[in-house]
Amino acid sequence: MLQVLRKNDLKQIRSTHLPEDVKTTVLFLKQRSIALHLRIRRLEAENIAERTNYKELHRAQNRLERAKHAKEAQIVHLGSKCEDLQMLK
Repeated sequence: MLQVLRKNDLKQIRSTHLPEDVKTTVLFLKQRSIALHLRIRRLEAENIAERTNYKELHRAQNRLERAKHAKEAQIVHLGSKCEDLQMLK
């Protein structure tokens, strides 16, 4: 749970006994809370960009693999054709 407190609220907390549920609470200044939310949004945007990049790289890898297999098949075909020509000579 995120609570934004003002300086007056902090003074009141220091002067009184803290309830149990507040002892486990993390307090942030409002500026720091805003900065953390901005950082979260930036990281989410970066994550989306990296996922998109990963998907594109995966597609490119698949295309290259298919091209490699096609070239290997072509090499085998041309090799057998070369052998046939050698036999005819």
